[in-house]
Amino acid sequence: MDNLDLYKVTDATLWNAFKMGNVQAFQCIYEKHMRMLTNYGLRICADKEVVKDAIHDMFVDMWRNRMHLRHTNSINYYLIKALRRNLVKKIVKMRKKACEDIALLGENLLFEFSYEMEITQSELKQEQIKKLYQALEKLSSRQKEVLFLRFFVGFSSSEIADILEIHPQSAYNLIHRSLATLRENMDYTAITSLLLLISRLS
Repeated sequence: MDNLDLYKVTDATLWNAFKMGNVQAFQCIYEKHMRMLTNYGLRICADKEVVKDAIHDMFVDMWRNRMHLRHTNSINYYLIKALRRNLVKKIVKMRKKACEDIALLGENLLFEFSYEMEITQSELKQEQIKKLYQALEKLSSRQKEVLFLRFFVGFSSSEIADILEIHPQSAYNLIHRSLATLRENMDYTAITSLLLLISRLS
């Protein structure tokens, strides 16, 4: 299986090739997902070095333990979940609260949206983008994270629940409450369309 094939195969096929020790498959996974992982990681932790180390450690562990990793049909889902777990552990260590419950810490992660996202604004009115970011800043960190995972990464409510280690209904409620809050603060009904458009431009 050559490089060109690797970039066209399904996630399941690519993952199996990686598990069998295919270095090119491993490199392909890295290259295809690095931008999203960095984007997501920097919204949980603003320290670029910490995020970089968390991603590096995750990929090193993946390669070392590849034979024992479970099967997945969504590599992006697997990586996001693994990165979040690594970052939370690093944040706990940095805060010197090793005994703190990781699930509880998740409520206090300072997840952020910002203008640092690489957005081409030619297709959107600048005023709409400004209002969206202002509205997003009024959300809790957990609300910001569920919207990012839903609209920027494309995960389902059940996948988001698994990543955040919460009940599926709680994830569903969070998404809908977050969207309702955005609508109240923006006086703009097509919030989901705006979020999806921005995600494609990021």
